[in-house]
Amino acid sequence: MLKLIIVDDEYLLRQLIRNIIDWKALDIEVVGEMASADLAMRQLESLKPDIILTDICMPDIDGLTFAEKIKGRNPDTKVIAITGYDNFEYAKRGICIGLDGYILKPINEEELTECIVKIKKKILEENRKRNEIETLSVFKREAEEIVKNYYLTKLLESDVTEKIVNSQLMEELALETSSVVWIVVFQWKINLTAKRARNEELSDCEMWIVNYCKEKLKKMVWVHGTDNRLIILDPEKDIMPETILKQLKEEWEKEFECPLYYGTEVIYNQEKSIHEGYIEAVNQLNIELVNGENKPEDIWRWKQQKKETKQLWDLNELKRLQYCVEAEGLEEVEKVINKLRPYLNRDGGDIELIDFKDGIVYVKMLGACAGCSMLDETLKDGVEQILMEEVPGVLGVQNILEGTEY
Repeated sequence: MLKLIIVDDEYLLRQLIRNIIDWKALDIEVVGEMASADLAMRQLESLKPDIILTDICMPDIDGLTFAEKIKGRNPDTKVIAITGYDNFEYAKRGICIGLDGYILKPINEEELTECIVKIKKKILEENRKRNEIETLSVFKREAEEIVKNYYLTKLLESDVTEKIVNSQLMEELALETSSVVWIVVFQWKINLTAKRARNEELSDCEMWIVNYCKEKLKKMVWVHGTDNRLIILDPEKDIMPETILKQLKEEWEKEFECPLYYGTEVIYNQEKSIHEGYIEAVNQLNIELVNGENKPEDIWRWKQQKKETKQLWDLNELKRLQYCVEAEGLEEVEKVINKLRPYLNRDGGDIELIDFKDGIVYVKMLGACAGCSMLDETLKDGVEQILMEEVPGVLGVQNILEGTEY
């Protein structure tokens, strides 16, 4: 409902305007009557009228001067002048000021209604266009964020040159001119017994990290990854990410009651590509997932050792790391399955863990589960989904039928 005020030094005229039209039928509320322009000016902020009906001839401030002040303060407020003079000079000045309408005395119901309806349509059309522009602006920002995320993902996960990323984005991120770029890769393990529901927690965890880092790292940008990973690029100089990350980890574990792991890599003077830095950060994250701790001194020692040897891991070393990850993973998988078992037992079913190899959890469904028509749904939507969320490295679950090999 639109709001209207009446400004006129004649009480009877104000009452006439209030009663001559069924304002409610026009979806307009008369929120105030003032005998002077000065009084009206003092109440504009609290009343916030959409339309002002004002007499031109008033003792303190004439209506045109009043209208000029209104338009200077809020150009969107519509002002209709009431006058007893059909004078060209008044009309000329009113046009310059930006008056939205004229009503000649004596006031005629039909003429007043026609003028008000016209002004109302104008206001609604302006509001519609304003809302449309705001919606398009939101859509534009969202689209820009999607494009930015796409290009940053390309930079991180593909061995491509930075030239494929549009120059505006590169300039915005300051990646071409920064002497120091930090890359941090996070991963966390969701606890089934945590306070929040699992679906809500996934979103909460990510946004918690984003908000924390945005507060500490003013020029930070972030990219969504997969497997609960969040990547942060920070081109700022003179910062201490190790200290920030240590504080973040401590506060995180108090908040979510589950461990947080991270891998970092710093690129000095563009000595390597963003992709190479990302790979190094992921490698360090994998080591932390095996060790189970993020200690700044260990991270520094690992980086120093890597710089001194200047050698990549050989195939045997990678196989050893994979074995360690799967060995820890098998223990984690067994813990999750033990939590799920009571729910299966309740309906006469059971589950046996066979092995965890190359990212696949091999199980044998027993009891009522073995012959259940909903077996595939139970595996995919239940067991598999929970294991993939709970245990890093799990890619899927496969049921081993009686008498078959895997």
